Amino acid sequence: MISTLLIASLLAAPAGGPAKGAATPPEATDLARAKELVQAGQRLYKQARYPEAIAKFEEAYLVRPHPVITYNIGKCYEQLGETARAMRAYRDYLRLSPNADDRETVSDAITNLERRLREKGLQQLMVFAEPPSARVSIDGKDLGNPPVSIELIAGTGGQRPRRDLDQLQDARRHATDGHPHGARPRRRERRRDDQHQRRVLRASAAEHRDPLPLA
Repeated sequence: MISTLLIASLLAAPAGGPAKGAATPPEATDLARAKELVQAGQRLYKQARYPEAIAKFEEAYLVRPHPVITYNIGKCYEQLGETARAMRAYRDYLRLSPNADDRETVSDAITNLERRLREKGLQQLMVFAEPPSARVSIDGKDLGNPPVSIELIAGTGGQRPRRDLDQLQDARRHATDGHPHGARPRRRERRRDDQHQRRVLRASAAEHRDPLPLA
């Protein structure tokens, strides 16, 4: 699925470096260590050792938190087939990096994972709360600090599963073909098809990306 590395900057290195004999700032040490851990995670990822890669990325995040690392964790979970955890990691990435250049691509990847989750009869719900130190619990089960994600059974409460709704809409669309009052204009249909094709291509590109290194 995933194959090409992208590069994202964490922090620009100080120009000129430290003066001779001066102690290395803790921030620089942390950054260097985080890069080492991310690189180790990338190597493990390429070897399809995804649980070990996740451990390295999580260790890197503890050393130097950065949205890129949450994205990398999501790639590992996606490879492991853990759709809900991958979605949560991608959503965290976009929440922590709202102006990311690849926001549209990652959003399409989330949409693709949502479809997979629906096919299992589930949907994901993100829970936010203030303050961040609050604890979230549902039915007496402690879910930790916000934000947290939970998976619900889709199609409950009298609602149709989304796949059934899509099929019903397709059936209605075909039933109105040629009817002057029901058919959509062909131009609008083509535009919708083009938009769908672009989303599919972006989702495919997202699936063929590797974890992001820290530059």
